[in-house]
Amino acid sequence: MIRDPIKFEAMLAQVRRFLREECLPIEALVDETDAIPEPVVQRMRELGLFGHSIPQEYGGAGLTTEELARVNIEVSQVATAFRARFGGNTGIASESLVVDGTPEQQRKYLPLLRDAARQIEAALQSSQSAIASHAADPFDAGPLPIG
Repeated sequence: MIRDPIKFEAMLAQVRRFLREECLPIEALVDETDAIPEPVVQRMRELGLFGHSIPQEYGGAGLTTEELARVNIEVSQVATAFRARFGGNTGIASESLVVDGTPEQQRKYLPLLRDAARQIEAALQSSQSAIASHAADPFDAGPLPIG
């Protein structure tokens, strides 16, 4: 369900413009460097992409399932690296709290997920680097870091 079609279409137009003007032109760079430049990530934050599935009462956009799907259709028009950059935050992290978290957990952690996207991303990237090193040479990489 689209709650406010005019407001939603304006937001979607902003996302679409961002993807076409800022993400699409740097796809090759992202592929070569395996990193999205920080100014582009900051724009993702400004557009609310790290909090679009977090309910409004916790500072997110509180998009409905249909609204989320439409945003994801737009994001799917560029390299998957862009969706992956904010997808963990809006997917498995926040959705599990929205669906199964206690009210206390939701109050405590959902605003942190919205605000701490940078720290969460850094932790995930660190873990991914360690896992990639381990996968490249599992016998010399040492133990896989946990936590």
